[in-house]
Amino acid sequence: MKSIRLKSLFLLLAGIALVVFLATGSAMAGDKPTIQELTGGKVKPGDVITSANVDLVKDLIPDGYYDMVKRGMELPIIEPGHWKTPQFFVDATAKNAGQGYIDEEDNLRTKGGLFSGEPGGWWDGGVPFPEVSMDDPQAGIKVFYNSIQAYEGDDFTHDETNPLYVGSDGKIERTIKMSWDRVYLTAREKLDPKPTYASKYQNVVFKQFAYVQWPFDLKGFGNLGIRYTDSTKQDDSYAYIPAMRRVRRLASAQRFDAFVGSDATLGDFRQLDIPTATWKYKLLSKKPMLAMMHSGAWSVTNTDPPVYPPMKPGYKFQNTPWEVVPEIYAVEAMPKDPRDCPIYSKKIVYIAGIVGDMPMDPNHRTWRTLYSVAYDISGKLMKSCWNSWYGYGEPDKGRGEADVFYETCYGCYDHQIDHSAAWPVNLPGRSFNVGFTPERFSIGYLQKFGR
Repeated sequence: MKSIRLKSLFLLLAGIALVVFLATGSAMAGDKPTIQELTGGKVKPGDVITSANVDLVKDLIPDGYYDMVKRGMELPIIEPGHWKTPQFFVDATAKNAGQGYIDEEDNLRTKGGLFSGEPGGWWDGGVPFPEVSMDDPQAGIKVFYNSIQAYEGDDFTHDETNPLYVGSDGKIERTIKMSWDRVYLTAREKLDPKPTYASKYQNVVFKQFAYVQWPFDLKGFGNLGIRYTDSTKQDDSYAYIPAMRRVRRLASAQRFDAFVGSDATLGDFRQLDIPTATWKYKLLSKKPMLAMMHSGAWSVTNTDPPVYPPMKPGYKFQNTPWEVVPEIYAVEAMPKDPRDCPIYSKKIVYIAGIVGDMPMDPNHRTWRTLYSVAYDISGKLMKSCWNSWYGYGEPDKGRGEADVFYETCYGCYDHQIDHSAAWPVNLPGRSFNVGFTPERFSIGYLQKFGR
C-alpha cells in the first residue's frame, strides 16, 4: 500500500514537473514565436501567402493588407534575420532611462537630461520610453514618441528615389525622380555639435527638403519643412512652384494633399509625419505580426533602364519577404482638430519593438514604423502605406556593421480607387550623417534649386 502511495506521489510530482517544464519552455519559445507556432504548423518559411491561403495569417497582418493580398499581393515568408540597434544609441537610451515624460500639452520633455541637464527641457537623446505598459493611459503617445526618436542618423539624404504611379492594371502610369534630405537640430547623438546644433536651434527638431529632379514638367518643385520641439505648433512649410517661379507658404492641412499627384502625401511619410501633440493616440495591441524587415538589397538602380524591386501584379504591390516580428505595437492616431487632416478620420500605425535576433532587452527595441492603415472621414478603409526595411548596416558592408538603417521601398495603396504609388530607393544614394548644416535648408536654397 505504501509503495502504491509513493508511486502515486512520484507520478504526481513528475506530472507537475512536466507541466512546469512545458509551461516554461512555451513561455521561452513565446518570446520569439515562429510562423509555425502562430499558424498551428500550417505556414512555414519558404511558403508564399496568396489570396488562396491568406486566411491562415489574417490575424498577423492589418486589415488593409488582407485586402491587398485578396487583390493580388503575395507575402513570401522567410525566417527572421539579423537586426542590430547601434550600441551607442542603446547606451544613450539606458543612461537616460526614466527621464522622459509627457507634459500637459502632450509634448515630450526630460526631467534631467543626459546631455543638457535642464529639468523640463526638450528631450535630447535616446528612446524616451523603452518599456511601455498596455495599462498606461499614455501608452499610445509614448510608443509614437519612441518611433519618432528611433535612431536614423543626425541627418540623412535619399539622393534619388523613383516614385512609380501605378494604375489598377498594374502598369506604371508615370515615374518621377526626387530627393529627400533632413537634418536634425536637437536630440543629436553622434555628429558634433550635439545634442543641439546651436542654441538658436534649440526649439527646432528638424529641417527637411523634398524636391523633384525629373520629369521636366515637375522639375524644380520643392518643399521645405520645419518641425518644432513644441509639437503643439504646426510645421512651417513652403513650396516652390516652378511654373510660377514663386515660393508659397502651405497650410497645415496641405500636408495631406497628394504629393505631386501621387497616392502618397507628405503626412504619410514614416507612416504618419505630423507634429505629435496635434493628434491623439491609443495603443490598441502589442503582439507578434508579420512585416518586411529584411527585404534584401532590392531597390531601384540607377541603370538605364532602371531595375525595380520585385512587384506584382505588375507594379502594384511590392513582392518582398515577410517575417514574424515578435513585438508590433498598433497605435490608433486621430487628429485633435479634423481640419488638420481633411482626408482621414484615423490612422493605425504599426511599430516594431523586438526584431529578428536582437536581445530581449527593452533598450534594444528598434521602434521602426512598419506600415499603416488609414480610414476616410466616414470610417471606411481608404489607404495602406508601408516601409520595407533592409536592416541596419550598409548594403555593401554587411547588415549590422554600420550605425544606420536602410529601407528599400516606401509606398501607399489606395483601396478605394485601386491605385498605388511605390517609392523604391536607390541605395547607393542613401547616406547618413553626411554633415548637413541648417543654413542649407532655407527658402533661398529652395529657390536656387528650383530655378
